[in-house]
Amino acid sequence: GNDPFQFDHYVQWANAASGCDLDAYAVSVPACASNEVAPQAYLRAQPNGALLGVGNVRYLVADHDLSQRPSLVWQSGSVRVYENPAVLPRAFVVPAVMVEADDADALALLQVHGLTAVAVVPRVSEDMLPSGAQYRAARVVCWTPNLIEVQTHGPGWLVLSTVWSPGWQAFVDGVRTEVYRTDVAFCGLPLPDGLHTVTLRYAPVGWVWGRRVSLVVVVVVVAATVAVFWKRYRVRTMLTRPYS
Repeated sequence: GNDPFQFDHYVQWANAASGCDLDAYAVSVPACASNEVAPQAYLRAQPNGALLGVGNVRYLVADHDLSQRPSLVWQSGSVRVYENPAVLPRAFVVPAVMVEADDADALALLQVHGLTAVAVVPRVSEDMLPSGAQYRAARVVCWTPNLIEVQTHGPGWLVLSTVWSPGWQAFVDGVRTEVYRTDVAFCGLPLPDGLHTVTLRYAPVGWVWGRRVSLVVVVVVVAATVAVFWKRYRVRTMLTRPYS
């Protein structure tokens, strides 16, 4: 239900991960799942298990045979459910980072080096590149649409399978840390050595300022209402007060 123009990086990942070769705009993600442009385009799609894995996609549903997905786990008529053996945890730590701003090139790097070996980001400071790290899954403490908390060891680069947006705020052991767009569409951040608790909160600027403005408007409306009723009360009191 999301407009792809709002999540361009996510659309790039979804098209590549699903094997969608349709270069067109559609309101559905991936584009070839829609019948707006090319109704039969989805029949050519052969999903990429590794790329789907970073998004924590465990199962795929299709009404046609996916020849490159041998792990068929359920079928009823033409509807088939496949299990993705390359699925990754919701949060995990990788030992290395590569910098590539172009989404297509970033996706290619991930497939060459492997998603458990490297994370790809569009930019990062040199002092944030991990060393001496290894791949490990993170323990998920809390995972909701607006709040995520995980615990894991560093050093390394923490990758979370939630879609990146400028509204995400991260705290490592209570210290504010920048959230980087990682592996084209997801959230990631550097971890120093040791055990850490990482918290992500979704609080976009528009929502924060909208909340503040709404609170101010409510206060003004309440104050104005009180003033009007107080004025009416004063007038009524003066009119009913007996003359001396």
